[in-house]
Amino acid sequence: MNNKSTLLNTFLCLLVFSPFICFSQTDKKIPGYYITTSGDTIKGCFPGYKEWGNNPANVTFIGTNDTKTILTANNCKYLSIEGYDSYVSYSGFRLLNPTELQTATTDSSDQIEAISCFLRIIFINYQFQLFELQDAKRTNYFYKYKNEPIQELKYKGYISETSAFVQGDIYKQQLSNVFSAEIADKKIQVNELKYDELSLANFLETIYNTPAAAITSKSADKKKIKYFISGGIAVNSFSVSGDNTLPVVLAKYNTSISPVFIAGAIIPTQRNFGRLSFSPQLNVSSYDHSGTYKTGGPSYYDQTFTFRSSFKASLISYAGYNIVQANTLSWRLAGGLGVSYINNNEAIKKDNRNNGIIIDKLPSLEMSFNLQTSILLANKLMLLVDYSLPTDAANYEYYLGDLTTLYVTAGWAF
Repeated sequence: MNNKSTLLNTFLCLLVFSPFICFSQTDKKIPGYYITTSGDTIKGCFPGYKEWGNNPANVTFIGTNDTKTILTANNCKYLSIEGYDSYVSYSGFRLLNPTELQTATTDSSDQIEAISCFLRIIFINYQFQLFELQDAKRTNYFYKYKNEPIQELKYKGYISETSAFVQGDIYKQQLSNVFSAEIADKKIQVNELKYDELSLANFLETIYNTPAAAITSKSADKKKIKYFISGGIAVNSFSVSGDNTLPVVLAKYNTSISPVFIAGAIIPTQRNFGRLSFSPQLNVSSYDHSGTYKTGGPSYYDQTFTFRSSFKASLISYAGYNIVQANTLSWRLAGGLGVSYINNNEAIKKDNRNNGIIIDKLPSLEMSFNLQTSILLANKLMLLVDYSLPTDAANYEYYLGDLTTLYVTAGWAF
């Protein structure tokens, strides 16, 4: 098995064992409490809690006396998972109409569904609360103003007789009715307000002059940009392919190890509770590989070939997804594409017969294709493994030199 296959297999093994590490960490009881419909506060925990993609209709809760209770809108009016999200119970109605052009129909009438579930709290203060309901059908937002009952912020879309997509954005008028004075005073453009969590939360922050930290939804923390730095080792493999009569191709090259430094940012999107993200990263390492070929014939002599750089700096853009996203741990898979600058990229040929040395200066830019897996512990400690697919570090008419690298690092996120 060549070095390139060894690095790939090592990466795949680390990838296979990553979920076992993550799942062993996430299968635990998250403390919290709920408030009964009669107003009693019950403390305990939520077993095996993982962030819900869709709002739950019932929730398992274990009290301090190990009594298991299934929470529903009939016996619970509020629940809070410590360090995570809070929910209020709701029994009422919601719109089912499509909200996007791809699923819209010509039916403009309200399609109503009765529901009984828990709504996730997005924003809360002394007089206004904003909630989200997300399931496979669509996303709906609700609000509660002062002592009024919970109401839906209504939004729907449909296809008109002229085949145009019409947005029934009633929610803009609803918010204008509630905050008419504030909107006029702050000159807020309500017509530009989108029907999504970020836009609605930002609107309320502007209305109340409330910083983002006042949002009670802990999911908002997961949607903040995470910057990180990490360091470790780069395990490099070099192979040459081409004309098999050439000594440079027949030589066997050593594996080299160098320090590596990685700095970057993870930028979550506003979909899927911030599970999907993009990550620009700067990766700095180096490589130095030598291979020797012993010639045949009446006189034997060695030819040594060396491919090396003083440093290699790669700027890579990744797209990733959090397979595990729990309170204090997340596991992310990503793929990246970028460009690498190789400083003093050289190919050196040394003939031991006459000690002759030939040095070729090679191109300093190459493309970079990467696979990456990372684990974030306690939102601070980051363990990162990155596999850089074979790329052409040396490109000659009769042969190619491929560099493959496995990066293993540990670092700090902030």
